[in-house]
Amino acid sequence: MISYKPLPTFKTDRLILREVTHEDILSYEKYFINYEVIQHLAAHVPWPYPKNGVREFLDKFIFPDQGKTQWLWGIFEKENPAELIGAVHLWREGRPENRGFWLGKPFWGKGYMTEAVAPVMDYAFNNFGFEKLVFANAVGNLKSRRVKEKTGAKLIDVKPAKFVNPEYTEHEIWELKREDWKNQSSEYYILNSEREELQIDIVHGMLTNAYWCKGIPKETLRKAIDNSLCFGVYKQKVQIGFARAISDSATFAWLCDVIIDEKYRGNGLSKELMKLIVNHPNLKGLRRICLATKDAHKLYEQFNFKVTETPQNWMEIKDNDIYLRSKT
Repeated sequence: MISYKPLPTFKTDRLILREVTHEDILSYEKYFINYEVIQHLAAHVPWPYPKNGVREFLDKFIFPDQGKTQWLWGIFEKENPAELIGAVHLWREGRPENRGFWLGKPFWGKGYMTEAVAPVMDYAFNNFGFEKLVFANAVGNLKSRRVKEKTGAKLIDVKPAKFVNPEYTEHEIWELKREDWKNQSSEYYILNSEREELQIDIVHGMLTNAYWCKGIPKETLRKAIDNSLCFGVYKQKVQIGFARAISDSATFAWLCDVIIDEKYRGNGLSKELMKLIVNHPNLKGLRRICLATKDAHKLYEQFNFKVTETPQNWMEIKDNDIYLRSKT
Protein backbone atom coordinates (compact mmCIF):
# COMPACT_ATOMS: atom_id res chain seq x y z
CA MET A 1 0.00 0.00 0.00
CA ILE A 2 1.42 3.38 -1.05
CA SER A 3 0.86 6.15 1.48
CA TYR A 4 1.03 9.89 0.91
CA LYS A 5 -0.01 13.06 2.65
CA PRO A 6 -3.38 14.47 1.57
CA LEU A 7 -3.31 17.84 -0.17
CA PRO A 8 -5.51 20.85 0.53
CA THR A 9 -8.52 21.22 -1.74
CA PHE A 10 -8.95 24.52 -3.55
CA LYS A 11 -12.20 25.92 -4.92
CA THR A 12 -12.27 28.69 -7.49
CA ASP A 13 -15.27 30.19 -9.23
CA ARG A 14 -15.64 27.29 -11.66
CA LEU A 15 -13.16 24.67 -10.54
CA ILE A 16 -12.16 22.32 -7.76
CA LEU A 17 -8.53 21.33 -7.31
CA ARG A 18 -7.94 18.26 -5.16
CA GLU A 19 -5.46 15.44 -4.88
CA VAL A 20 -5.48 12.79 -7.59
CA THR A 21 -6.40 9.25 -6.55
CA HIS A 22 -6.63 5.88 -8.29
CA GLU A 23 -10.33 6.55 -8.82
CA ASP A 24 -9.37 9.37 -11.20
CA ILE A 25 -7.26 7.25 -13.52
CA LEU A 26 -9.96 6.63 -16.13
CA SER A 27 -10.74 10.31 -16.62
CA TYR A 28 -7.02 11.14 -16.40
CA GLU A 29 -6.41 8.76 -19.31
CA LYS A 30 -9.44 10.05 -21.20
CA TYR A 31 -8.15 13.61 -21.44
CA PHE A 32 -4.37 13.23 -21.06
CA ILE A 33 -3.65 10.58 -23.69
CA ASN A 34 -4.04 12.85 -26.68
CA TYR A 35 -1.11 13.94 -28.83
CA GLU A 36 -2.41 17.51 -28.95
CA VAL A 37 -2.02 17.59 -25.17
CA ILE A 38 1.16 15.55 -24.76
CA GLN A 39 3.11 17.14 -27.63
CA HIS A 40 3.82 20.19 -25.46
CA LEU A 41 5.47 18.16 -22.68
CA ALA A 42 9.15 17.38 -22.16
CA ALA A 43 10.66 14.63 -24.29
CA HIS A 44 10.94 12.18 -21.37
CA VAL A 45 7.15 11.73 -21.54
CA PRO A 46 6.66 8.73 -23.86
CA TRP A 47 4.63 8.80 -27.06
CA PRO A 48 2.74 6.67 -27.95
CA TYR A 49 1.71 6.70 -24.33
CA PRO A 50 1.89 3.20 -22.82
CA LYS A 51 -1.04 1.22 -21.49
CA ASN A 52 -1.29 1.67 -17.70
CA GLY A 53 1.12 4.59 -18.03
CA VAL A 54 -0.97 6.89 -15.85
CA ARG A 55 -1.19 4.36 -13.03
CA GLU A 56 2.55 3.72 -13.20
CA PHE A 57 3.30 7.46 -13.17
CA LEU A 58 1.15 8.00 -10.10
CA ASP A 59 2.37 4.95 -8.19
CA LYS A 60 6.07 5.34 -8.95
CA PHE A 61 6.65 9.06 -9.32
CA ILE A 62 3.86 10.91 -7.49
CA PHE A 63 2.38 9.09 -4.52
CA PRO A 64 5.66 8.22 -2.74
CA ASP A 65 6.55 11.92 -2.39
CA GLN A 66 3.10 13.45 -2.53
CA GLY A 67 2.79 16.18 0.08
CA LYS A 68 6.51 16.04 0.86
CA THR A 69 8.59 17.30 -2.06
CA GLN A 70 5.93 17.45 -4.74
CA TRP A 71 2.22 18.10 -5.04
CA LEU A 72 -0.16 17.02 -7.81
CA TRP A 73 -3.66 18.45 -7.93
CA GLY A 74 -6.34 17.25 -10.28
CA ILE A 75 -8.56 19.86 -11.90
CA PHE A 76 -12.33 19.27 -11.83
CA GLU A 77 -15.23 21.39 -12.98
CA LYS A 78 -17.66 22.22 -10.19
CA GLU A 79 -20.46 21.11 -12.49
CA ASN A 80 -18.85 17.67 -12.86
CA PRO A 81 -16.67 17.11 -9.77
CA ALA A 82 -16.10 13.40 -10.41
CA GLU A 83 -14.28 13.81 -13.73
CA LEU A 84 -10.66 14.95 -13.80
CA ILE A 85 -10.00 17.26 -16.76
CA GLY A 86 -6.41 18.34 -16.10
CA ALA A 87 -3.71 18.65 -13.46
CA VAL A 88 -1.29 21.09 -11.86
CA HIS A 89 2.02 19.63 -10.67
CA LEU A 90 4.32 21.48 -8.26
CA TRP A 91 7.70 20.23 -7.08
CA ARG A 92 10.39 21.53 -4.74
CA GLU A 93 13.61 20.96 -6.70
CA GLY A 94 13.68 23.03 -9.89
CA ARG A 95 14.73 21.38 -13.15
CA PRO A 96 14.80 24.32 -13.82
CA GLU A 97 11.02 24.77 -13.46
CA ASN A 98 8.95 24.05 -10.34
CA ARG A 99 5.57 23.60 -11.98
CA GLY A 100 3.88 21.84 -14.85
CA PHE A 101 0.28 21.53 -15.97
CA TRP A 102 -1.97 20.03 -18.61
CA LEU A 103 -5.60 20.43 -19.56
CA GLY A 104 -7.87 18.25 -21.69
CA LYS A 105 -8.48 19.70 -25.15
CA PRO A 106 -12.29 20.07 -24.76
CA PHE A 107 -11.62 22.61 -22.00
CA TRP A 108 -9.15 24.86 -23.82
CA GLY A 109 -10.03 28.49 -24.38
CA LYS A 110 -12.07 28.90 -21.18
CA GLY A 111 -9.39 30.47 -18.98
CA TYR A 112 -9.42 27.39 -16.74
CA MET A 113 -5.66 27.05 -16.33
CA THR A 114 -5.09 30.64 -15.26
CA GLU A 115 -7.87 30.13 -12.73
CA ALA A 116 -6.40 26.81 -11.55
CA VAL A 117 -2.78 27.88 -10.99
CA ALA A 118 -3.64 30.93 -8.86
CA PRO A 119 -4.50 29.08 -5.61
CA VAL A 120 -1.55 26.72 -6.16
CA MET A 121 0.84 29.69 -6.36
CA ASP A 122 -0.76 31.26 -3.31
CA TYR A 123 -0.20 28.05 -1.39
CA ALA A 124 3.35 27.61 -2.69
CA PHE A 125 4.37 31.06 -1.48
CA ASN A 126 2.31 31.28 1.69
CA ASN A 127 2.44 27.70 2.98
CA PHE A 128 5.35 25.87 1.34
CA GLY A 129 7.85 28.70 1.76
CA PHE A 130 8.88 29.19 -1.86
CA GLU A 131 10.71 32.47 -2.41
CA LYS A 132 10.34 32.17 -6.17
CA LEU A 133 8.83 29.81 -8.71
CA VAL A 134 10.37 28.98 -12.08
CA PHE A 135 8.20 27.96 -15.04
CA ALA A 136 9.01 26.78 -18.54
CA ASN A 137 7.20 26.18 -21.81
CA ALA A 138 8.11 25.30 -25.36
CA VAL A 139 8.78 28.26 -27.60
CA GLY A 140 5.64 28.24 -29.72
CA ASN A 141 3.27 26.99 -27.02
CA LEU A 142 1.35 30.23 -26.88
CA LYS A 143 -1.40 29.03 -24.54
CA SER A 144 1.10 28.07 -21.86
CA ARG A 145 3.00 31.30 -22.40
CA ARG A 146 -0.17 33.30 -21.89
CA VAL A 147 -0.79 31.71 -18.49
CA LYS A 148 2.64 32.92 -17.36
CA GLU A 149 2.00 36.41 -18.69
CA LYS A 150 -1.40 36.72 -17.05
CA THR A 151 -0.05 35.64 -13.66
CA GLY A 152 2.81 38.14 -13.62
CA ALA A 153 5.82 35.90 -14.36
CA LYS A 154 8.86 37.46 -16.08
CA LEU A 155 10.66 35.87 -19.02
CA ILE A 156 14.32 35.45 -18.02
CA ASP A 157 15.85 33.12 -20.62
CA VAL A 158 15.42 30.96 -23.71
CA LYS A 159 17.42 27.74 -23.97
CA PRO A 160 17.55 24.60 -26.12
CA ALA A 161 15.17 21.87 -24.96
CA LYS A 162 13.52 18.71 -26.24
CA PHE A 163 9.82 17.99 -26.29
CA VAL A 164 7.47 15.22 -27.37
CA ASN A 165 6.84 17.29 -30.48
CA PRO A 166 10.25 17.39 -32.19
CA GLU A 167 9.38 20.68 -33.87
CA TYR A 168 9.81 22.34 -30.50
CA THR A 169 13.56 22.89 -29.97
CA GLU A 170 13.71 25.59 -27.29
CA HIS A 171 11.95 26.50 -24.10
CA GLU A 172 11.23 29.83 -22.44
CA ILE A 173 12.13 30.11 -18.77
CA TRP A 174 10.01 32.34 -16.55
CA GLU A 175 10.41 33.47 -12.96
CA LEU A 176 7.84 34.65 -10.43
CA LYS A 177 9.06 35.97 -7.08
CA ARG A 178 7.00 35.88 -3.93
CA GLU A 179 6.84 39.68 -3.66
CA ASP A 180 5.87 40.07 -7.31
CA TRP A 181 3.04 37.56 -6.90
CA LYS A 182 1.88 39.33 -3.75
CA ASN A 183 1.72 42.61 -5.64
CA GLN A 184 0.12 40.97 -8.65
CA SER A 185 -2.45 38.98 -6.71
CA SER A 186 -3.39 42.03 -4.66
CA GLU A 187 -4.80 43.49 -7.85
CA TYR A 188 -6.98 40.44 -8.46
CA TYR A 189 -10.66 40.47 -7.68
CA ILE A 190 -12.12 37.10 -6.81
CA LEU A 191 -15.76 36.43 -7.63
CA ASN A 192 -17.52 33.27 -6.55
CA SER A 193 -20.70 31.73 -5.18
CA GLU A 194 -19.15 30.15 -2.08
CA ARG A 195 -21.57 30.76 0.79
CA GLU A 196 -18.95 29.95 3.44
CA GLU A 197 -16.75 32.83 2.26
CA LEU A 198 -19.42 35.50 2.72
CA GLN A 199 -18.56 38.14 5.31
CA ILE A 200 -21.94 38.91 6.86
CA ASP A 201 -20.88 42.03 8.77
CA ILE A 202 -19.49 43.64 5.61
CA VAL A 203 -22.50 42.66 3.52
CA HIS A 204 -24.81 44.06 6.16
CA GLY A 205 -22.83 47.30 6.26
CA MET A 206 -23.30 47.74 2.51
CA LEU A 207 -26.99 46.82 2.40
CA THR A 208 -28.26 48.58 5.50
CA ASN A 209 -27.76 51.90 3.72
CA ALA A 210 -29.04 50.78 0.30
CA TYR A 211 -32.23 52.51 -0.83
CA TRP A 212 -34.11 49.25 -1.39
CA CYS A 213 -33.51 47.66 2.03
CA LYS A 214 -32.51 50.55 4.27
CA GLY A 215 -32.15 49.49 7.88
CA ILE A 216 -32.38 45.74 7.25
CA PRO A 217 -31.58 43.91 10.52
CA LYS A 218 -28.53 41.66 10.43
CA GLU A 219 -30.51 38.58 11.49
CA THR A 220 -33.02 39.20 8.70
CA LEU A 221 -30.16 39.40 6.23
CA ARG A 222 -28.61 36.23 7.64
CA LYS A 223 -31.89 34.36 7.16
CA ALA A 224 -32.19 35.72 3.62
CA ILE A 225 -28.66 34.54 2.79
CA ASP A 226 -29.36 31.10 4.23
CA ASN A 227 -32.26 30.72 1.80
CA SER A 228 -30.66 32.24 -1.30
CA LEU A 229 -28.03 31.51 -3.91
CA CYS A 230 -25.39 34.10 -3.02
CA PHE A 231 -22.47 35.66 -4.84
CA GLY A 232 -19.47 37.53 -3.48
CA VAL A 233 -16.74 39.81 -4.81
CA TYR A 234 -13.45 39.97 -2.89
CA LYS A 235 -10.17 41.82 -2.96
CA GLN A 236 -7.34 40.59 -0.78
CA LYS A 237 -9.82 38.34 1.04
CA VAL A 238 -12.09 41.26 1.98
CA GLN A 239 -15.62 41.26 0.58
CA ILE A 240 -16.41 44.26 -1.60
CA GLY A 241 -19.51 43.10 -3.48
CA PHE A 242 -22.60 40.93 -3.09
CA ALA A 243 -25.70 39.69 -4.87
CA ARG A 244 -28.24 36.96 -4.28
CA ALA A 245 -30.92 35.11 -6.19
CA ILE A 246 -34.02 33.34 -4.90
CA SER A 247 -34.99 30.50 -7.22
CA ASP A 248 -36.64 27.13 -7.57
CA SER A 249 -33.73 26.27 -9.92
CA ALA A 250 -36.21 25.05 -12.51
CA THR A 251 -38.50 27.82 -13.75
CA PHE A 252 -38.03 31.15 -11.97
CA ALA A 253 -35.54 33.35 -10.11
CA TRP A 254 -35.61 36.76 -8.46
CA LEU A 255 -32.30 38.65 -8.49
CA CYS A 256 -31.73 41.18 -5.74
CA ASP A 257 -29.28 42.96 -3.43
CA VAL A 258 -26.73 43.49 -6.22
CA ILE A 259 -24.18 45.87 -4.73
CA ILE A 260 -20.52 46.88 -5.02
CA ASP A 261 -18.74 48.82 -2.31
CA GLU A 262 -18.64 52.50 -3.32
CA LYS A 263 -14.83 52.60 -3.18
CA TYR A 264 -14.58 49.96 -5.92
CA ARG A 265 -17.24 51.14 -8.31
CA GLY A 266 -16.09 52.08 -11.80
CA ASN A 267 -13.88 49.01 -12.20
CA GLY A 268 -16.37 46.92 -14.15
CA LEU A 269 -17.06 44.68 -11.16
CA SER A 270 -20.84 44.86 -11.40
CA LYS A 271 -20.60 43.62 -14.98
CA GLU A 272 -18.30 40.76 -13.98
CA LEU A 273 -20.64 39.91 -11.12
CA MET A 274 -23.57 39.76 -13.50
CA LYS A 275 -21.63 37.46 -15.84
CA LEU A 276 -21.07 35.10 -12.93
CA ILE A 277 -24.74 35.21 -11.95
CA VAL A 278 -26.35 34.64 -15.35
CA ASN A 279 -23.96 31.79 -16.10
CA HIS A 280 -24.47 29.97 -12.81
CA PRO A 281 -25.81 26.47 -13.56
CA ASN A 282 -28.73 26.87 -11.13
CA LEU A 283 -29.92 29.92 -13.06
CA LYS A 284 -29.45 28.78 -16.63
CA GLY A 285 -32.44 27.62 -18.67
CA LEU A 286 -35.03 29.28 -16.44
CA ARG A 287 -38.22 30.59 -18.03
CA ARG A 288 -38.00 33.91 -16.21
CA ILE A 289 -35.50 35.87 -14.10
CA CYS A 290 -36.81 39.09 -12.61
CA LEU A 291 -35.33 42.06 -10.80
CA ALA A 292 -36.21 45.61 -9.79
CA THR A 293 -33.95 48.63 -10.18
CA LYS A 294 -34.23 52.41 -9.89
CA ASP A 295 -31.13 53.46 -11.83
CA ALA A 296 -29.13 50.47 -13.15
CA HIS A 297 -31.10 49.67 -16.28
CA LYS A 298 -28.09 50.03 -18.58
CA LEU A 299 -26.16 47.41 -16.61
CA TYR A 300 -28.93 44.83 -16.71
CA GLU A 301 -29.81 45.50 -20.34
CA GLN A 302 -26.35 44.14 -21.24
CA PHE A 303 -27.56 40.78 -19.93
CA ASN A 304 -30.88 40.75 -21.82
CA PHE A 305 -33.07 42.14 -19.06
CA LYS A 306 -35.90 44.36 -20.35
CA VAL A 307 -38.60 46.49 -18.80
CA THR A 308 -41.64 44.23 -18.56
CA GLU A 309 -44.12 44.62 -21.40
CA THR A 310 -47.08 43.98 -19.13
CA PRO A 311 -46.61 45.89 -15.85
CA GLN A 312 -50.39 45.75 -15.35
CA ASN A 313 -50.07 41.98 -14.85
CA TRP A 314 -47.72 42.28 -11.86
CA MET A 315 -48.94 42.66 -8.28
CA GLU A 316 -47.12 42.88 -4.96
CA ILE A 317 -47.47 43.18 -1.22
CA LYS A 318 -44.99 45.85 -0.12
CA ASP A 319 -44.08 47.35 3.24
CA ASN A 320 -41.36 49.94 2.66
CA ASP A 321 -40.73 50.73 6.31
CA ILE A 322 -40.78 47.25 7.83
CA TYR A 323 -37.07 47.23 8.68
CA LEU A 324 -37.11 50.72 10.19
CA ARG A 325 -40.19 49.95 12.31
CA SER A 326 -38.60 46.76 13.62
CA LYS A 327 -35.96 48.91 15.38
CA THR A 328 -38.47 50.97 17.29
